Amino acid sequence: MARVKEKNRSYIAYIAARLLEEQAGLSIEEAKKKAAKQVGESRKLQLPSDSEVEEEFKSQNSIFHDSDLGCKLRELRIMALEFMHIFKHYDFFLTGGLLRGASASFKEINFHCYVDNGKDIEFFLINENLQYSTADRAMWIGNIRKDITTYLVHYSSPPFAISVFSRKDFQEKIRVSK
Repeated sequence: MARVKEKNRSYIAYIAARLLEEQAGLSIEEAKKKAAKQVGESRKLQLPSDSEVEEEFKSQNSIFHDSDLGCKLRELRIMALEFMHIFKHYDFFLTGGLLRGASASFKEINFHCYVDNGKDIEFFLINENLQYSTADRAMWIGNIRKDITTYLVHYSSPPFAISVFSRKDFQEKIRVSK
């Protein structure tokens, strides 16, 4: 019975990794749920961990198009680093799939910024003449669900999403709410 469960987890990780490659912008959690549904596994206990899916993703990509993936990730990371340099006076961090190397196709590149006053980032974007739009995104900070202001900066393609947090949230685990 334990071997069957492990086999299901591996197969779900395989399908989830394939979905991540095929559907740009899909989160690992969404990919795992879709994969489990395809397999007919409804129990959450059977879902693989995020790291299992990421390892499977890397394994698949090393077989099918490792050099393409590596080049694309490198290109996107350089672009993200250049963007981060603009915000060098802020506590500004790359997050998500680009940081983990989990995919080469993104609908946006994600950053977290920690400030005393959330409006500082908006004023900075205006002063730098950067085009942006805003949205509130539901996120979990520790065990508390909050709506977090996120600036979608149209600096390049894909755009950059800057989620702005209070400095006191820096030590907390942050997750995107589903």
